[in-house]
Amino acid sequence: FPPGLTVNLTIKGSVVGRGGDGGLPHVAFGAWTSDPNYNFTRTRRDGFQGAKGLMNRHSKLNLIIDGGTLARGGSGGGATPSGIYTELGYGVQGVPGGAGAPFGRVMTGQPIYNDTQDWRWYLEGGYLMVVKVTDAEAEVPGKGYRTQNDRYGSPLSGDGGGWGLRGSKSTNDGTWNWQYHGTTEGQPGAGGTAIVGVAPLTTQLINGGKILQTL
Repeated sequence: FPPGLTVNLTIKGSVVGRGGDGGLPHVAFGAWTSDPNYNFTRTRRDGFQGAKGLMNRHSKLNLIIDGGTLARGGSGGGATPSGIYTELGYGVQGVPGGAGAPFGRVMTGQPIYNDTQDWRWYLEGGYLMVVKVTDAEAEVPGKGYRTQNDRYGSPLSGDGGGWGLRGSKSTNDGTWNWQYHGTTEGQPGAGGTAIVGVAPLTTQLINGGKILQTL
């Protein structure tokens, strides 16, 4: 817009940034200090920040939210670390965090080796499995989960956050036949303002309009 023009922006629907990805899971890793990748497996895997709802570059903007919603996308939940199956001593992968709403995911942009109704294999040869409960819908964030079978039970990864909310951290308890590499809980992605850039001259919330953000 021309710099001297005053712009009135009215939002009557929902303007929401995309939800942040859930924390990235570690691939299964069985060695301890004998392998240089060991320190990498000890890195904490946090969720990712949701995207902003509005980027303003105009110095004379009046914002009117008329019954609508302006929100930052929810942030992703923290992942659990990889571990060791204590009975037989082999490595087991970490569990990814749930993604933030709307439409967050895990491993965004990574090649998918095989895709089924319930889970995805990533990396050539399907070396890393992600259960699709971590995917977020428009308003429902993704869920964390634990690997649970007749051999071991993993920690519980964090949930994704709803519109304008942060996800949750992983919970490193309730494990069975699972031994840690020593990584701490994955934390949720950061919050942030729904509006970034130049602050509007005025902001009006009318007819139930709202701004959803976690600072």
